[in-house]
Amino acid sequence: CCERSGVNPYVQEVLADRAVRAEHAAGRFARPAPSSSGPAARASAAPGDAGNDVVEALLASEASRKREAERKKVEEAAAASKRKELSAMSVDQLKELLSSRGIEIAGKKDELVELAFKVRVQDEVVAARRGELRAMATDDLRDVAKNCKVVAALTGKKNALVDAVLAHEAKAREDARAFDAKAEEVLAQWAAELEEKSGAELKDICAGKGLRPGVSKEDRVRAIVQNWRAGRAVDAAVIESRRAARTAELALAALDDLLAVCKGLGIDTVVKEVMVGRLLAHEEEHGRAEDEAPAAAPVVRK
Repeated sequence: CCERSGVNPYVQEVLADRAVRAEHAAGRFARPAPSSSGPAARASAAPGDAGNDVVEALLASEASRKREAERKKVEEAAAASKRKELSAMSVDQLKELLSSRGIEIAGKKDELVELAFKVRVQDEVVAARRGELRAMATDDLRDVAKNCKVVAALTGKKNALVDAVLAHEAKAREDARAFDAKAEEVLAQWAAELEEKSGAELKDICAGKGLRPGVSKEDRVRAIVQNWRAGRAVDAAVIESRRAARTAELALAALDDLLAVCKGLGIDTVVKEVMVGRLLAHEEEHGRAEDEAPAAAPVVRK
């Protein structure tokens, strides 16, 4: 009926709000959870054997502790070697290395070395993860892809599955970094607001939170910020900020794009009261759609 009358039955702001509420319920704006598909996660989820002898369990635990200590030693030595290698590079070489990874940054050499070190470590983690995924049976790999909601690659070959899972995990890491960066922005803003308060006001805030107020104003600001960092208030503020930004984005999106988002979320796009009101207003001005339609051509019988 709306199509025949040329009436738009949609309200962009309502659709945007409904879409964002559905995305919020699905966890789109929450702090990204760490991947739980790695070997450590699977090992911790594996059921134990209740019949194991206590002595054997203790021996196994001690052996595991020694292996972990040895692994840490090796990792620390490798990290020291990497830092030494990067420190021997010039500032221009470090910038070129980072630029090849799409990272443009100006800073002191120590900062560039630390960032380059993190990039190298991440490269090794990804390489190890790629090897782990390739070593999996195809069915197990498909299970990992399903857990990652990588549906498009499920019918592809093994290499395509591996690439899709790695891409998903890289996106998750990027989302986590973006969330953390926004959280630091929120904390910095709140800390600046605390700096405007008097020492007595800060002392009262500390008392209300059960914190030791310390002696100086800086001590009190630091205690309050640490309390915020450990709690949920910062995450809640980031979630609200991300949600508001998404609402504004969808409210300005092309209607077809917004309808596609709503369809993907399985939400109702009709606002019945608005649709009825617009149809009635159109009919008052132009008449009913049936009245406007041309009469059907008579059937010619041979």
